Amino acid sequence: MDKSARRSANSKSAIWLIPFGIFLIALAVRVIGLKFSFPLLTHHDEQYIMNPLIEMSRRHTLDSGKYNKPNQVLYTLLFGVLNLLSKLVFHKNFGWAYDENPLFFYFYARLSVAFIGALVPVISWKIGKLIKGIDFSIPAAFLTCFYPPFIIHSHYLSSDIINTFFSFAVLMFCLLFLAENKKVWLYLACICAALNTMEKYPGILSYGIIFASLGIVAFRAKPFDWRGLLHGVLLTLAVVGLSMFLFAPHLFLNLPLVRDSLINEARSTHLGADGLGWAGNMLFYARVFIKAGGWILALFAVVGAVFSILSKQPEWLLFYFGVGYWLALSKLGLHWERWSLPMMLSPLLLAAVGMVKVWESLKSRRAIKFLMIVFSVGFLCVYALNGLTTSIVMSWVDTRVQALQYVTKNGITEENSVSEGYTPFQPRTVKTIFDFDFANPGQIRYVILSSNMYGRFEAEPERYKTENDYYANLRSSAVKIAEFSPSQKPVKPIVQLTVLYDYLSNLFKRTRSSYTTGPTIQIFQLP
Repeated sequence: MDKSARRSANSKSAIWLIPFGIFLIALAVRVIGLKFSFPLLTHHDEQYIMNPLIEMSRRHTLDSGKYNKPNQVLYTLLFGVLNLLSKLVFHKNFGWAYDENPLFFYFYARLSVAFIGALVPVISWKIGKLIKGIDFSIPAAFLTCFYPPFIIHSHYLSSDIINTFFSFAVLMFCLLFLAENKKVWLYLACICAALNTMEKYPGILSYGIIFASLGIVAFRAKPFDWRGLLHGVLLTLAVVGLSMFLFAPHLFLNLPLVRDSLINEARSTHLGADGLGWAGNMLFYARVFIKAGGWILALFAVVGAVFSILSKQPEWLLFYFGVGYWLALSKLGLHWERWSLPMMLSPLLLAAVGMVKVWESLKSRRAIKFLMIVFSVGFLCVYALNGLTTSIVMSWVDTRVQALQYVTKNGITEENSVSEGYTPFQPRTVKTIFDFDFANPGQIRYVILSSNMYGRFEAEPERYKTENDYYANLRSSAVKIAEFSPSQKPVKPIVQLTVLYDYLSNLFKRTRSSYTTGPTIQIFQLP
């Protein structure tokens, strides 16, 4: 083999160092703050994953009996990971070892989710190499690596980042199918769509990417291949359905429970729900993207969208899955930031395309090229810093932990106090105290409030007048003896740099940051 051939072979083998490096960077960012709020457990939804897992391990079954999301991928993944760790460290079944060190298992469960979250930028990198005539792999990996909501939800035991991972995977496999015309990629896309649905019901919408791919293949045939399209749809639906059944047959055996779960997830009522309607929800999700990524990123996404339309390559149609997801999810009565994660596939990837096209259009002009380099470096640094500080904030001391230290020191207990939800004694529970008569408290001497609860009522004073009057009367009748408030979230780059320096300084000194996060905790003493 001559030197040029060897260099070519070495470069091809070394190219896999790029996605591996992307994964390591993404994972490093997501590992920061994985122990958020320890020694308390404060995330409301994590218990609905961990508690069934304990019972599943004790009963030696993969059927959780809980189908709300339905979280079947996460249950199965953590069942294997936590039982393996439990055997290695505690030499017993996870279900029986959990009580010995709950925080140990929570950390490694979160780490498993972070691992999946770190794979999203890797898949984005691969997607960026699958469209002819343009390589936007590095910008795509960068934008998805540091997109704040992707980072935040890679810390939680929840389905949203897994839902996002499978949506990206379906897109990647469909692009490979269109590029190579190999059915194996189509079948892998079907399996990912099935797993996407098994993790969270709206994941079935990712089948739309498969359907669009089949439509593109039929369109390429002259004349339009209606028979091939019908055959492909029936075949892929069969593969999706069979995969779902093989992976989680208990869902099909408990259809009434699945139906009830679907109705519950699609409900239109929730404490603090603002009833924005379809258009209002769409605007809400658009604002989530603008707040997280900024207007510059949105402009790049517009440039990418314009290019995708003008290029007239049908493969670009698949990149608009997020738009369909946005329209569909906005139709539901409720809205949450976490529901936006899969829909961000479209603006993030199109923004990566826009960045490449802007660079290609201006790089030939020397003066503008220099300005573009300065602008690009500045934008990318600010964007990465914003994502990084998102994780760092999660490593700050939780106000509920501070309050717990205070009540322990001052003899305030669960017996002589009443607490609403998201307080030291109720760190992740939705709980109100309106049935407590503070005018006749009996043995109760203290009341502990959290802005995660009273803030929901204060946000809508007309709707919750009775509840807000209760809080006002309580505060006027009692003495506030302590308050623990979170530090202001770093928004400006200069403040974020200060936060980064503080984090690194404390990391090397092995000390704890003075910054705090969490709800405002108020402690009152009754007369």
